[in-house]
Amino acid sequence: MSGYFLMHRGWQDNPIFDREEFSRRDAWAWLIEHAAWKPSRARIKGEMIDLDRGELCFAQRFLAEKWGWSKSRVDRFLKLLAAEGMIETRTKIGATSDHAAGQGQSIISICNYERYQAPEGIERGNVEPQNGATSGQQRTKEEEGKEYTSEDKSSSVVSPARTQKADPFPCPDDVDASDWNGLKANRKAKRAPLTEAAYRQIITKLDRWKQDGWPPGPIVACAAERGWTTVFETDEMKGRNNANDRNGGHRGYHQREPRVDGFTAALRKVAAG
Repeated sequence: MSGYFLMHRGWQDNPIFDREEFSRRDAWAWLIEHAAWKPSRARIKGEMIDLDRGELCFAQRFLAEKWGWSKSRVDRFLKLLAAEGMIETRTKIGATSDHAAGQGQSIISICNYERYQAPEGIERGNVEPQNGATSGQQRTKEEEGKEYTSEDKSSSVVSPARTQKADPFPCPDDVDASDWNGLKANRKAKRAPLTEAAYRQIITKLDRWKQDGWPPGPIVACAAERGWTTVFETDEMKGRNNANDRNGGHRGYHQREPRVDGFTAALRKVAAG
């Protein structure tokens, strides 16, 4: 398999990978991701330095914390990369040095960086910062006060998209969302948070009234307007139901016949017969 694929900078900062110890593959990908994609200037311990394309500068202590490793493991890994010709190091003042790869805070240069990145002519969009500093060099608060501070304070990290959780109590059908939110706000104001049982009761009432010809929208709107925490019959519903009662009608549900004891039943039978 040949070629390459593109990934946004900052993908390893996704919360799903939080507190997960890096493998050597992860650490290598992190170094490539946080290298400058074009020549830039950066401030390290108050000293301005030049970073060429494919270079980065981090202290062992920071790398150990970021990767979930010990400092000695970081030291061994950097030495291994240097021995394999995958990275080179130079001192902060820019002179080539025989200083060991793992010691202190030297500038790390990714060998064959061009192989891992798109050609210069390819459009990069807005993923990269305008001044060339990389996401790794755009320190956040967790990195402030440490060895490195970027000259550019803007962040180039592309934050992972947050997954929006589904509403456990969605707006009922044929109900205006603003009215439903108003009803929930009433409950919150009265410290009566909506529960599964309360939600189920509301839906059951609305379904029953809908079968009787009463649309749920005005019922919920009335509850929201009057500051109720649940739904009740509106004045219109009460008026019509009362009229039905007076006229011998029904309220949309079956009315049970009154119970008759045995003595009364016998009297009725004699009177009828």
